Amino acid sequence: MDATYQRTHHCNALSLDHVGQRVDLSGWVNSCRNLGGLVFIDLRDREGVTQLVIDPATQPELASRAGAIREEWVIAATGTVRARPEAMVNRQRPTGAIEVAVDGLEILNRAAPMPFNLEDPSVSEDLRLKYRYLDMRRSGLVSNLRLRHKITKVVPRAPATTSSPAASTRDASTPSPRRPSSTNRSSWSAAWNATSRSRGASAMRTSAPTASRSSPRSTWR
Repeated sequence: MDATYQRTHHCNALSLDHVGQRVDLSGWVNSCRNLGGLVFIDLRDREGVTQLVIDPATQPELASRAGAIREEWVIAATGTVRARPEAMVNRQRPTGAIEVAVDGLEILNRAAPMPFNLEDPSVSEDLRLKYRYLDMRRSGLVSNLRLRHKITKVVPRAPATTSSPAASTRDASTPSPRRPSSTNRSSWSAAWNATSRSRGASAMRTSAPTASRSSPRSTWR
């Protein structure tokens, strides 16, 4: 493989319907193990996991290269989709009925040794928070982040369906003036105080006693 590599599928997209097709995948190495002469790599991207298989008998150079691969290395792989033997089907995974027989492999980026296994539920919260950039790759947390993203996209579009009864009555009976912004609240306050003082002065003049015609002086001062 070379730098012109292009992904054809995400790692959750393959099924028995794709058996016999050539595919290009890329992602993080979830695990790499050598069992019974075959090299198995669980390749993970944001969508899911697909198992890759390298046979040293037919691909000795690739098998040797894969021997150095560690968790969270980023790789790209090309191969052919094939059905797994019935006894090897992983029913806990959407892609568990297939695997990809690899004939092309490229290491895109290496990673330092992991401080903890991403899928280990016993890892302390302090350690996960210390390596938050790794913690956010965990499948459970990724699912929560995707759900939150969907909710934040939907909620602003939903129309308001409830309102305060008092507000509804007020709005229906009398129009309310537009609430002043924070920039002109001071001017509104000054105007209100001036109006209040004016109303108070008018009330005092209206209720004050008038001068008696029989008296030389007014009793009102």
